[in-house]
This record gives sequence, C-alpha cells and structure tokens, in this order.
Amino acid sequence: MGAVIVTDRVAAPLDDAGRTLLHGITFAGHPVAAAIALKNLELFERENVLENVRANEPHLAAQLDTLRQLPIVGDVRGSGYFWAVELVPDGPESRFDSEQRDELLRRCLPAALIRAQLIARGDDRGDTVIQIAPPLVCDAPLLDNLVARLGEVLRIVSSHMGIPLQ
Repeated sequence: MGAVIVTDRVAAPLDDAGRTLLHGITFAGHPVAAAIALKNLELFERENVLENVRANEPHLAAQLDTLRQLPIVGDVRGSGYFWAVELVPDGPESRFDSEQRDELLRRCLPAALIRAQLIARGDDRGDTVIQIAPPLVCDAPLLDNLVARLGEVLRIVSSHMGIPLQ
C-alpha cells in the first residue's frame, strides 16, 4: 500500500484533458489488500514493533560502528533497522571502479552472503554499499549475530578484493 502527495504544480500535467494517468497494479486499492494492510498496522501497534526498533537502534548502530575498523568500510549510516555499510578500496575518500564493483557486488558478495546465511543487498547506484534491513522484531542478540556474520562477509570480500585487513 502506498500513496503519493504532490503540489498542484506537479499534478497539473497529469490532469490534462484527454490524458489518462496509467498507474497502479492489479491489487492496488483492492479491498483484501487494504484489509491486510490495516491488520498489519494493528499488529505493529499490538506487538510494539516500532518500540522494539527504537529501543534497539542505538545498540545496532554501536555494533555496526565496530565494522569501521575494517579497511573496506568507508562509512556506516542508517536509521532504525535500515542501514548501509559503504565499501571502499583504500580509505573513505576512495571508490571502486566499474570493474571492481562488478567483481565485488555480482560475483564475490552474493556467495559470501549465502555462506554466512545472511540476507543483505549489495548496491552501487550511488556509493558501493551493503544494505541491511533486519526483521523489525529482532532483539539485541539477533542483531549481534547479524553484525558478526556481516563482519565475516566483509573479511571474505576484503580478501577477495586484495584489501589487506591490516
């Protein structure tokens, strides 16, 4: 479920007479999808899901911050349970070239994530990053496990890319 809010100026070209705005997909606005979305919100409130995230966010941030000691980590940034670990070849100001990004994100990283039994996403639409988004019900021990596994993945990737661990 989603919505878009725009100003009149942005919406004006979409309201031209004779123009049809094609958007949405088969289940968009479907009563069953709407009922499921409402039930999901009810469960979030009843189970205190957002409170769990808020309570554990500082712990996750601190754990992820320990990954900065690895030379391949240029930055760690995020909020709540949505984080990115920026990967660099030689310090925070360096960037992987196109060939290196392909090797890292499309060949090495997926196999390392599978071996670590970790679900994460490599992305290079901006900086080269590994995105993590743990389940919103995770507690501190599960988050510690996730960061430990991610650390192992980063060590494997570093070795594969020829980046010394110091």
